[in-house]
Amino acid sequence: MALAKKIYKSVEELPLFLKASDLADILQISLPKALELIHSKGFPKMDRELTGKRIIIPKQAFIRWAEENQVL
Repeated sequence: MALAKKIYKSVEELPLFLKASDLADILQISLPKALELIHSKGFPKMDRELTGKRIIIPKQAFIRWAEENQVL
């Protein structure tokens, strides 16, 4: 059974820390594609020594990354 996708209407609605599934919902991409992006060079995520196995993406770092990587 597939999980329902969350729809965020503004940056303010985003959680303070994002999970891979949040990233997939925000960017409207598949979870495997979100994981590929998360593991790409330069993508902001917390040190896994601090978080264990969980992938945690700080909201503000993600927003900065998105602004820096947009194509104009």
